[in-house]
Amino acid sequence: MLTYDGFSYSFKIRFIVNFFTYSETALKPAFSAFLKNQINPFSRSDILKFDDVRINLGGHYNPKTGKFTAPKSGLYHISYNLMGYEKSTVTFQINKNNGAFVYGYADGSGYATSPSSVLMELEKGDLVYIIHRTKRSEKVIGQLEPSFFCGYFLQPVV
Repeated sequence: MLTYDGFSYSFKIRFIVNFFTYSETALKPAFSAFLKNQINPFSRSDILKFDDVRINLGGHYNPKTGKFTAPKSGLYHISYNLMGYEKSTVTFQINKNNGAFVYGYADGSGYATSPSSVLMELEKGDLVYIIHRTKRSEKVIGQLEPSFFCGYFLQPVV
C-alpha cells in the first residue's frame, strides 16, 4: 500500500513504473549476426550459419546451428541480406521450423544483393533460419558485412 508523505509517494510511483518498463524491455529478444569468412560456399539444403554474432539479447540465436529459437509467442521482425560472390547467383529461403516461409534470390550480375525483411508470427519454440535451396554450389560474401541475418521481438499477438 502506498501512502502519500510528500516526496516518497512520487518516488515510489516512478520506481514501480520504471521497474515494469525495464522488465518489459528486458524481455524483448534480439539478434544480429554476420558471416565471418569473405567467401562462403553453400550446397543444396545447407543452413547458413552466421557466425559473427554482434547482438544476441537473451541468447536465442545459435551461431553453431544458424537458427533462432523464439523464446515466446508473438510478432517478430526478421531482416536479412545476402551478397553473391562475383557472378554467383544466390537462391535461398527463410524457414519457419521445417517449411519455407519466404524465398529469396540475388541475381548473378556481379556482387548482387538480396535485402529483405518480413514480419513473422511465431510460437514459443519456433525455429527461424536461412537455407540454401539449389543443387549447385553458390558463394556468399561475408567479412565486409554485406551478408547478415537479424531479428527482434515486436509484440505479443492478442
